[in-house]
Amino acid sequence: MQWTFDQAENVACFTLRQIVEDGAPVLLVVHDLDDHGWQFLTGASVSVDDAMIVSMREVVDLDSTLLEVGHILPGCQATRQSIGTEWQIQEPEE
Repeated sequence: MQWTFDQAENVACFTLRQIVEDGAPVLLVVHDLDDHGWQFLTGASVSVDDAMIVSMREVVDLDSTLLEVGHILPGCQATRQSIGTEWQIQEPEE
């Protein structure tokens, strides 16, 4: 699949140990408004101790369906119920 994110594959992003080490699914994607960074999360409550910084490519290699939301604009987020279900895009509140 074609790279869809506005950041290069080797750019750092935030994710969680549960995703990288334990195989938890990414169910929440946040495209930060302030720095255009990306966060790939489980949607559950997390601790700072669970945070990891990895390359965008590393997260996409774990789940290529993330490319489906690479187009969302800064300030938006995407959620889904499970891998394989449709992403729901939320625009920023004004």
